Amino acid sequence: MLSGSERAGETLAKELQDWAVANKMLIIDMSQATRVDLATAGLMLNVLSKLQETGTTIQIRGANELIRALFGSRG
Repeated sequence: MLSGSERAGETLAKELQDWAVANKMLIIDMSQATRVDLATAGLMLNVLSKLQETGTTIQIRGANELIRALFGSRG
């Protein structure tokens, strides 16, 4: 499960942004995640949306049905 404190979420956001800036392509492997809490999903979608606006190519791979449904319902 991807979950954590606000600080952990901020760390995740920073890591995603740093990787995308350095690579211009971001591939997120969700194959080991069984669930994502709403706060983390919201944070991820916010960061990923901003990265897409700056031209970063984003691929999310291996997400299970529950995670795909959550991301689909949040944007």
